[in-house]
Amino acid sequence: MGIMDKLKSAANFVTGGGAEINISMPEEVEMGTPFQINIKCLAKNDINPKRVYVKLQSVENVEVEDRDYDEDGDTDYEYIHRQSVIFDEEYDIEGELSLSEGEEKTWDKEVVVPDEAQCTYEGVHAKHQWRLQVGLDVPGNDPDSGWVYFDAY
Repeated sequence: MGIMDKLKSAANFVTGGGAEINISMPEEVEMGTPFQINIKCLAKNDINPKRVYVKLQSVENVEVEDRDYDEDGDTDYEYIHRQSVIFDEEYDIEGELSLSEGEEKTWDKEVVVPDEAQCTYEGVHAKHQWRLQVGLDVPGNDPDSGWVYFDAY
């Protein structure tokens, strides 16, 4: 392994740049009914993930306007933002594997948003959203798909 390979490997360790991961899935799903996600992974260099996983979460975001009045009667506006994870599950897709640079791999996974969970909503001050993320468990920062948001009703 040359110096450039070592630098590239170190950069991927920190940034999670060892693979590009994309998810295809419905924009809207029915709660309690399984839906299919399609995952495509392109290795940007040789990697040996311990596992491939999917994270399913729901998050509630709240934004409230706060007003402060100064001595001159001027109004100062500030927005307060809070986010809470309401539902959080992680599922394994595949165990240990090896991917060579340039190799592409695909997986299909069936996922279910629990029937008893909170559905997607958007109110005046709060919204509840569902999201998925697929990642490869490797040393350092895991390469992942980023969060993919969808509606669940």
